[in-house]
Amino acid sequence: MWALAVLGWVLCSALAPDWGMQAGEALAEPPAPELRSLFPVSVQRGRVLELEVRGKDLEKCYGVWFGTAGLSGEVTRIEEMQFQEKKNLRAPKLWVQGQRVTLQVRVAPEVPLGKHELRLVTPAGVSNPLGMVVVDEPVSLEAPGPHGRPAQAQSVEIPTLLNGKLSRNGEVDFYSFRASSGDRLVIQALSNTTVTKSDGVRLTLYKEGGSWFDPERPDRLLFSPRSRITHLCRDSGRYLVEVSSNLGVGGPDFFYQLRVATSEQAGSGAPEVALIPPSALAEIEGPFRRKLDASRLDWLESRTVLAEKVQENGGPQAAAGAGSTGASPGSAVSSGREMPATAPGTRLLQEVEPNDLPEQAAPIRLPQLLEGAIQSPGDVDWFRFEVEAGTSLALELEMPEIAPPRFNPRVAVLDATGQEVLTNYFRKIAGDGDDWVRLIQAKTLYTFDRAGLYKLQLRDITPRSGDPAFRYRLLLRPQVPHVGRIEATPEVVNLRPGQAKKVTILSDQEEGFGGEILLSADGLPSQVQFLPGAEVEPHKEPPLPEIHKERFVPKNQTTTVLLAAAPGAPATRMPRLVRLRARPVVGGRVGAAIAAGDLLVMVLGD
Repeated sequence: MWALAVLGWVLCSALAPDWGMQAGEALAEPPAPELRSLFPVSVQRGRVLELEVRGKDLEKCYGVWFGTAGLSGEVTRIEEMQFQEKKNLRAPKLWVQGQRVTLQVRVAPEVPLGKHELRLVTPAGVSNPLGMVVVDEPVSLEAPGPHGRPAQAQSVEIPTLLNGKLSRNGEVDFYSFRASSGDRLVIQALSNTTVTKSDGVRLTLYKEGGSWFDPERPDRLLFSPRSRITHLCRDSGRYLVEVSSNLGVGGPDFFYQLRVATSEQAGSGAPEVALIPPSALAEIEGPFRRKLDASRLDWLESRTVLAEKVQENGGPQAAAGAGSTGASPGSAVSSGREMPATAPGTRLLQEVEPNDLPEQAAPIRLPQLLEGAIQSPGDVDWFRFEVEAGTSLALELEMPEIAPPRFNPRVAVLDATGQEVLTNYFRKIAGDGDDWVRLIQAKTLYTFDRAGLYKLQLRDITPRSGDPAFRYRLLLRPQVPHVGRIEATPEVVNLRPGQAKKVTILSDQEEGFGGEILLSADGLPSQVQFLPGAEVEPHKEPPLPEIHKERFVPKNQTTTVLLAAAPGAPATRMPRLVRLRARPVVGGRVGAAIAAGDLLVMVLGD
């Protein structure tokens, strides 16, 4: 960090001798605006409506920034208020000064459905984002008055979409509705508060009933801490849904959106979105949610430079996207139901039962996209394929409906003798340093030493689990050395004239990519430069043992750049959207530009 600070000072001095401050003099940083909550959570497109934003350092707020065309807003009122916050878990709660900002927001009819970011702008810069959901159906509000008991439940007609509040600790809200036998209910709740990142909305579904002991007590059917439940109604009648928080935390900033509908009513109009930073559970599910289709190879090749030979560690490898598969492209599929693919070379094969035994394995040719389901407890799906020696394959999994930790897909590849040569288990030391753990991975790399016939087995990690919703898509394809995930932090850079700030860019080098990555920025404010930086690598402890890490975890590279504003840089009243671009460079050849993320850059006035 000391080296980076010196580098920033040297760059500033080189750009303009008169920086308006003496060496070693620190720039006074004004407090950046901070948003805590937004209400209502969802808005209907084609409407003009009033929103309430609560936060700190918003007393001079003058602008609203949306990252989507068709959304606009203006500040109509700012009111002072106080709220409690704590710096950490052990610190006491303190009363701090804050503001309630009322906005008039216009939502154009063409705005896409789903989550959009809202930020507020002050003379001290642009704020953190809050999520707002644009929907197509009417939105209602929670009714005033208590409804924290089943007998007080607010009655709604499905489909319904309403916005409510858990305004105090321990508060619960009950809603009741009628459903018919055979209806598959889809119930989803979202919260947009940044105060309870570790605490989400919890849903509990009941069937109206009672007992001799308590005639008001309903029958509990299921609950979920994941803010989403589905249920097949076996009986017609009145049902109740309870909305609460997982840890019982509530407060003036805890707002939520509740959607109740049948699967037919929900359709495509109920996009699944996350409004608060991903939880640990969402991070587990995330890799299994990547979309796999027949154009996957084309997308991978767009993130590299194709060449006849790519040298890595002094040894030859097949060209990116053109690896040997050992299978005849024209071979027919004799089992299963084959469907046309949108891109040549990758075909979609849907599994057909029975295929629970190795001798029932359906033949596949590579590259191949498989689609199936672990439909019941004990269900196992078998496939078989041939490869040549030296073939390097990638196996990628997608869970379209239910992902880990409920559906835990286990993939194994066996040789002709029945010996497992590959699984999607990543074994490593974790915990307090003496515990081995096994983690199921969504992507696995492997190079076959021997040619021959291999069989692929896919099942749940335990034979006790199975469900028609345990659907999977498995892509077997040649490895393509390419640039993977690219992330830039921070997302917002508020600069004073004569100031430089660091941006860290993390990029993954997937499947043996050994080239360089060229970075650039488009849309910078006037007299703001995008400059290379350097910093001392932090000390790292030796890694704990990990088995075959190279099969599951890509290499990554951290790049530091500086955004430097000249002393006379003009102030920007609204933030500028700066688009970062990355270009792969292999053997001196530069590839196509890859979107590497967006930054909001604002040059502050005096």
